[in-house]
Amino acid sequence: MTSTRAAVDALILQVTPETVLGARAVLLEEATELQKLLETEEDNLDPGLPGSDPISPIARQGFKECNERLLAQCGAQVRELFAAGDRLAAVARSYGRTDEEIAASFKRGQVHPPPPSGPLPGLLGDTIRPGPPVARSGDEMFGGLR
Repeated sequence: MTSTRAAVDALILQVTPETVLGARAVLLEEATELQKLLETEEDNLDPGLPGSDPISPIARQGFKECNERLLAQCGAQVRELFAAGDRLAAVARSYGRTDEEIAASFKRGQVHPPPPSGPLPGLLGDTIRPGPPVARSGDEMFGGLR
């Protein structure tokens, strides 16, 4: 069992009827973003033309094979995340969610809106107001320790 599969199994044990669709959406959003990244970066992993020395062609081939293995591993993990989304959809159905609700909870390529920028409710009922960023020197941040 892979670590991704074990993490998803643990997540499935924790979802509730109220959280299952949100958990599924998060997994599928991450899988979609990783898939896009793999597709766009695949061409950038070519080590380029070898030099004229006798070692460069051998090294280039080694780098190419290593990159291909890395892409295959990442692709397998992305497929596991999509499969986890399918498993969470099955859990949602067992909780009585309809296929329409499940489909509406995540559409590939959807972009979630940014978080609100105004006052946010705090945990204790107080209000959290975002303030301007504060520039600090390394000495202030780390108490002068170097």
